Amino acid sequence: MPPAGPRTPSSIASSASTTRAFVAHTEATYAAPLPRYVTDAFERYLACGDFSRGFVRCHCDGCCHDVLVAFSCKQRGLCPSC
Repeated sequence: MPPAGPRTPSSIASSASTTRAFVAHTEATYAAPLPRYVTDAFERYLACGDFSRGFVRCHCDGCCHDVLVAFSCKQRGLCPSC
């Protein structure tokens, strides 16, 4: 399956609000909070592909074409584009 395309600001906002709702639900429902590695994974997923958080420039010497590639979260179990 090919990787998903770039995420739009509306999909990022939707994911962020869903994540906040999930974390709030688990905090209200369960005695113990979510483990830190789970909340860290959500935070990395929300930052995935965000050029303001870093990128690499790939250059082809043959055609002199440059492509910017944003860093990914590498959360393969959570992120559809990774």
